[in-house]
Amino acid sequence: MTRHGAALCLMGSLLALVPGVGRAQGAPEWGLKGGLNIAMLRGGGSAFDSKLGALGGAFVDYDFSTEFGLESGLLFTMKGAKVLTGGPTGTVESFLILDYLEVPVLLRWNIHTGTKTRLHVYGGPTVAFRVSSRNRTESQTTDLEDVQGLDSGVAIGGSVDFPLNPGRLVVDLRYGIGVTDAFGDQARNYKNDVLSIMAGVSF
Repeated sequence: MTRHGAALCLMGSLLALVPGVGRAQGAPEWGLKGGLNIAMLRGGGSAFDSKLGALGGAFVDYDFSTEFGLESGLLFTMKGAKVLTGGPTGTVESFLILDYLEVPVLLRWNIHTGTKTRLHVYGGPTVAFRVSSRNRTESQTTDLEDVQGLDSGVAIGGSVDFPLNPGRLVVDLRYGIGVTDAFGDQARNYKNDVLSIMAGVSF
C-alpha cells in the first residue's frame, strides 16, 4: 500500500467512528480549512530560520458531551526550514521543503460563551505521511531521499467558530511539536515544529 493509500485508509477508519459517537449530541460537522504555516526544524545544531508554507484540507468534529469533543481531518501541510550557511560572499540561504498529508486526532474542550459563537481549546497526537521533500536554492531544486516517510507529533491550540447562514466560519491557531526525527538520522535529529494559522467553513 502506498503512503497516500495508508493516509486515506487511516482517515476513513477515524471517520467511520463518527456516527456511533456523535449521535447523542447531534450530527458531526464537516468542513474545509486552509492557511499559513510558519515552519522550523529543531535540533542538530544547524543554523535554521523559519520558512513560510501553506496548509489546507478537510476536517470533521463531533461532540460526545456538551463540554468535550473530538476533531480529526486530512491536511496537506508544508513543513521544513530555511537553512543559513556561511559563504565567501556572506550568508547563503536555501530551503528544506517537506510536504506531508497529516491526520490529527484532537481532544477538544468546548468553552461556552452564552452566545452562538463557540470557543474551543484542543490538543492531541498527529501522524503525517510524506508526499515530497526537496532542497531549493537560488539556482536549483533537488529531491531529498533521506526524509522519513512517516512523521509524528503533538498539536495544541484553539479555535473560534462564528455563525453563518448556513454553516459556521472557523478561525484556528495551533502549534505542532515534532516528536520523531524527520530524517531518521540520530546525528542530526531534526524535528518538525510549525505554527499554523487557518480559516475555513463548517457545514
